[in-house]
Amino acid sequence: MLLIGYAASDNGDTIIKKNCPDTIFGVAIPRSISFRNKYKPLLNSFLATLFFISLILIYIILN
Repeated sequence: MLLIGYAASDNGDTIIKKNCPDTIFGVAIPRSISFRNKYKPLLNSFLATLFFISLILIYIILN
């Protein structure tokens, strides 16, 4: 489980809150976290490559 934020106790009740600087608050199963950790860098690399190829193609088409 991934929890971004913190958990506190108030008179025996569990309170889950996000920290002020955090913009993300979520809970996920470990399998989805490991999948994202594995494939997110590949996706970023693919998108960066696609961006630069698109720039080159636009440059070639416009000239």
